[in-house]
Amino acid sequence: WAVLYPREVTAEVGETIELELRISNHSPMEREFEVTPRLPPGLSLLRSEGPIKLKPHGSGVVHLAVAVKDTDKTQSVVTVDIESDDMRFYRWADAVVRIEP
Repeated sequence: WAVLYPREVTAEVGETIELELRISNHSPMEREFEVTPRLPPGLSLLRSEGPIKLKPHGSGVVHLAVAVKDTDKTQSVVTVDIESDDMRFYRWADAVVRIEP
């Protein structure tokens, strides 16, 4: 019901990558979803939309822009926490960022 897209992306230091959290509301009622990106050292959040309201059984997208900073890592993982009313899903969706030298 929630996935980061693309699942894997390759970038160089200094580049900005665009990710989408594609989310579906399987509830029979409208829900608002709060999205909190979690980034490891070497990646920096430039932009994150949200919260997002979805109609019953509706779908939507939250756009994220992430900068690849100076890092010696060759791979990092971006995760997102998702909250709606009394539901909390920590590090629920993830994407792999491969970093080329």
